[in-house]
Amino acid sequence: CIATSDPWGWKLELPLFLCSIQLITVPLAAFARGRVREAASDFVMIFGVLGAVLGTYGAAQNYGAYPVFSYINVISGLTHSISGFAAIYIGVVGLASLKRKNVWITFSILGCFCIMASVANAILDYNYMFLRSGDGTPYDIFYNLVGGNQILYPLTVIALFLLYISVFYAVWFFIEKKREIKRTHSENIN
Repeated sequence: CIATSDPWGWKLELPLFLCSIQLITVPLAAFARGRVREAASDFVMIFGVLGAVLGTYGAAQNYGAYPVFSYINVISGLTHSISGFAAIYIGVVGLASLKRKNVWITFSILGCFCIMASVANAILDYNYMFLRSGDGTPYDIFYNLVGGNQILYPLTVIALFLLYISVFYAVWFFIEKKREIKRTHSENIN
């Protein structure tokens, strides 16, 4: 890590974890235009709160492995908190569009980062996006389920990411449809 005397420690701090992708998508949501802005906002909305909860509360094993105020824990806490608060902000002010036409862009953002993480993992012998092993996270369940197979395991993790996006959109569309029905019904009564 950067805090050590290793001059190449930065290579293990690339924004190639699911939660650190927010460090790229939050500025895109703020400064881009059009569908890129919408898709970046959607991505932050979809993964932000999940990442904040799982990366702070769910990463409690870090507090036993490193001092609470160590560089690793502080950076992890900041990264996950920023993505969570950004997602809440985007949701509260209505910046997330969650339009059907942008679903493929959200999938593409994730796909690009999965490819970059896989390449970085191969070159750096690291575990970005937990595509090599679970490292004490709930992904260990799937790692053990496929017997540590280095083809099936990363495909399973990526499938879980895509499934989560799909379920999030499906729930959103269901809620929106119910709202529309209620709104139409209310207008017909008046």
